[in-house]
Amino acid sequence: MKRIEPYLSALQRAGNLDLNQAKIIAYYCVMTHSEKPKKRPILNICGESGTGKTGIQRQVLPWCNGSKWINARNKTAAQIRDDLADVTTAVIEEIDKTLQPRECENWIQQRYDEGGICVTYKRPPAFTSEDHNHFGYTIVHTQNAFKCIELDRRTIKIPIFKDSQRPYKLSDGLDGKVLAEIAQEVDWEKEIVQPVSNSAWDAWYTAPH
Repeated sequence: MKRIEPYLSALQRAGNLDLNQAKIIAYYCVMTHSEKPKKRPILNICGESGTGKTGIQRQVLPWCNGSKWINARNKTAAQIRDDLADVTTAVIEEIDKTLQPRECENWIQQRYDEGGICVTYKRPPAFTSEDHNHFGYTIVHTQNAFKCIELDRRTIKIPIFKDSQRPYKLSDGLDGKVLAEIAQEVDWEKEIVQPVSNSAWDAWYTAPH
C-alpha cells in the first residue's frame, strides 16, 4: 500500500525496527482511528535503553486518534488511573517504572476490552463517585516484563535490539490524516483467521496485511 510507505520509512528512521515491525506499528495507528474493534490489544515496544523506543512513540503520537503522552515513571496506581481516564490512545513511557507495577498494570488491562467502559471510582478531595471510560488503545514501552501475567495475551510485543552504529531521527510533516482515511476503508467486521495460539501477537502477526 503506497500511502503507508512514508510512515514505514519514518518508523525505521526513528528506531531499530525491521519492516514487518514497522508495518505492525503503522497498522496499529490505523486502528486507533476506528471505534469498531471490540478488543483493543496493547502495543508494547520493548527493548534495552538506546534502541529508539521513546523516539518511535514520539513519532506515532500525532498519527493516532485522540492521543495523550503519559510518563509513568514513579507514578502510583491512582495517578495512572487518572491519566488514562477518557483517553482514546494512551502513549505511555516507562510503564515498567511505576511505584505500584501490578496495580498500575490493572488499569492498563482495563483498556483491552469493553469491560473497561464506565469504571466508577471516588477521587479526593470531595470523594464523590465519578464514571470514566478506560476502554481504548494503548502504546507502551518497557525494558522489563509486565508483572501481570494476564497482560501477555492482550499484548502485541515489538522487541527491538540496539544498533550502536546508526543514529535515530524523527521525521516531520507526517500526521494521521492518511491513516484515518485508510481506517475508513477497512472492513472491521471481517473475521481474522485465528491461529492455534490465543495471544494478541499471533493473531495480529498472521492477519492479512
